[in-house]
Amino acid sequence: MNKTLGLLIMIPLVATAEDGLNILKSKGTSDLNLSKNIQVQKQLSLTDSFQVQAYGHLRSNHIIDQNILSVYDLVFDNKFEKAFELIHQLEVADSPAKKLIDATKLYLLWQLGYYHSFTQKWLEEANKYNFLNTELGVALDQVLGEKLSDWMIDNAVIIPRKQFHLAKNISEVDSKFNYTVQAFTHLRQGGDSLARIKYLGVKDPLRAKLSESVLLSLAKKGHLADAAKVLKEVVLPALDYETDTEQVARYYMTLARLLYQAKAFDASKHYYKLIPDESKYFLQARTEILWIDLQQGNLGSAKGSVVSLESNLFSEKFIPEVHLVSAMTALYLCQFEKVANVFNRFIEVNKLHAKKIQTNLAAANPIPVDQDAFFVKQYTRSLALMNNEITSLEKFGDITAQLRAKIKSNILEIQKERKQEILRQWNNRYALLSLSIKNMRFVKVEYLSKMRRLNSQLARSTTSDRVSTKASAIGKKGEMVFPHDGIMFADEVFHINAKVKKLCHKGHRND
Repeated sequence: MNKTLGLLIMIPLVATAEDGLNILKSKGTSDLNLSKNIQVQKQLSLTDSFQVQAYGHLRSNHIIDQNILSVYDLVFDNKFEKAFELIHQLEVADSPAKKLIDATKLYLLWQLGYYHSFTQKWLEEANKYNFLNTELGVALDQVLGEKLSDWMIDNAVIIPRKQFHLAKNISEVDSKFNYTVQAFTHLRQGGDSLARIKYLGVKDPLRAKLSESVLLSLAKKGHLADAAKVLKEVVLPALDYETDTEQVARYYMTLARLLYQAKAFDASKHYYKLIPDESKYFLQARTEILWIDLQQGNLGSAKGSVVSLESNLFSEKFIPEVHLVSAMTALYLCQFEKVANVFNRFIEVNKLHAKKIQTNLAAANPIPVDQDAFFVKQYTRSLALMNNEITSLEKFGDITAQLRAKIKSNILEIQKERKQEILRQWNNRYALLSLSIKNMRFVKVEYLSKMRRLNSQLARSTTSDRVSTKASAIGKKGEMVFPHDGIMFADEVFHINAKVKKLCHKGHRND
């Protein structure tokens, strides 16, 4: 039989079989409904490690509740908003199913971008039981990804200080997100910050923030060798990947100040001068170079720099040390008229700053000194984003009432912390101005004392051909001394003062 003939024979056979089935179906009636029993197995496309783990959890624990399964059908289809709405309507007693549901609520908060609610619930869930070490906890950690510090900063996710104890309870748990949470809660913790650095990658932005806290703590204790080690092993490697020139400038500023404390003045000046003029640290760097010039007796250099910094162009800048150094330099050179003029200029310029400081310290809503400072900026953005999150959650109605209430509570805490941070800035200014005023008084006392000695010597010189300087060269008690140390500075790195023991150049008093 050829192929063509075979095809012609098959066509009537198929038609005959169809007719036969129709004949059978016409004989009597049937209650059999195959549509309820014959189903095509759905092809799952699980998109991440949490979905894979959730599916395995359903199968291994034989969870067959249709309400639960319908929610997870939506989860596996990436229909997160509908799944979020339905999962909060499930009522499940404590069981493997409940642990899966609680973990999935976290997963859905993350997927829907409710990051502040996610972090809050994550802390609470991690404190309930050993969630972070379960398969679901590990899977969720994988979903969150690698650059969690960048995520936390970009989304202004802040853990209120009143909840730091929740983080402390899980401080030793191995989890990528936990490393970030622990780093955040250890900012400004001094030497304790050092223990968290090792858990963060070289490029992690919180690594640099932690190192600043460590450096300040070490410098205040005078442990300069340890501070240098932190700079070399922690901060410097990160600069290879840094694109923000301000971060590089801050590194140079910190290194210059540490070198100043170590009395390595030439090296210190070198790093101060590496700070570009477009940096916000430029004026402060130039001001601090003046102290080095005084230490080294470079009075000509100091005087030239002071002329620039005393310009009206900078009169609105808060740099009271400029006038202090100017007065000291003039006193070194015995330019007494200049000293008097600097006193008047210091009062004229800084009385405006003093008024601003007093006004803001007493204000209910003080204005930030630097709104771009890390913590102030994060607090401000966090408040706006949390309010937006509350608005977005309102569309789910009562099922998100608790979430919204918790965010509102956190908003109140963040508002308090933001105000404290702004007051911290103004208190730093208050401390710096108070110190400058105190030191300026020392200069004035020495100035008046010098003038009295000069008048006395001039009176005695009526019977002599020359003025003797022998008496004035003798060391005296109460001589003006500025401590050579490191304390909190207005930009929260270091504040360095100069030690000045002799008031005229080359160690002689030209009385």
